[in-house]
Parts: sequence; C-alpha cells; structure tokens
Amino acid sequence: MHQGDSTGEGGGPARFGAMRALFLIAAAAVLALGAIHLWPARRADPVVRRTERPRPRVDLNAAAAWELEMLPGIGPARAARIVRHRSEHGPFRRIEDLRDVPGIGDRTIEALRSHVTVSGREEGGYPQE
Repeated sequence: MHQGDSTGEGGGPARFGAMRALFLIAAAAVLALGAIHLWPARRADPVVRRTERPRPRVDLNAAAAWELEMLPGIGPARAARIVRHRSEHGPFRRIEDLRDVPGIGDRTIEALRSHVTVSGREEGGYPQE
C-alpha cells in the first residue's frame, strides 16, 4: 500500500479526518463548558418575585428577643430593650409606641413598619390581664 492510502497504517486521510473530528468535538466541549462561566447568571423574573409569599409580620407584644433581632435595624441590645420595656410598661398599643424604647427613633420605626404588628387591637379595646 502507498503512504497516502486511506486503508494503510501510515496515517493517511482517514486518520487525519478522525483526528480532525476529535479535535472539533473537544473544542466544542471546551467552548460549551467555558460559556457557563462567561455569561452572568440570569436574574429572577420580576413576576416570580411578586408571587412569593410575604413574610409574616412579627408581633411586638409576643415576639421573643431572638425574633426581634431578625428585624431590620434591631440587634441584640435593641431587642433586649424592647422586651424589657414591654415587661415593665405593658403591651405596645401601636407601632409608634416604640419611640418610648431608648435608642429607637422615627427612622427605625419607619424601617420596621412593614415588618411588625401589634396584637390586642380587636374591637372593644385591649385584652384585660
């Protein structure tokens, strides 16, 4: 057989074609895997975010200190002051009563407004103890 024959052992066009195909497959795989890291992750669709269930509000009159700490702007010290104020002065009647707690002002109250609620607001007044 001659050196350029496709059935010979010396390589030839058949071996070249197979190596070329293997190279193209490997190159395509590298590009496909690299593409995963080249483009940033897609942001969530705004419609999906609107269908998420809202988080339940934290009841200022029933929450433990650790629950209050999960609220924006409330750390361990403020949570302890809220619990202490509640135990010394009774339940909060409205969210704005947080102004009476040392270290809590209007900005904190506004940040908390959509995250908290106050129990005992049934019609007919507040529950008697």
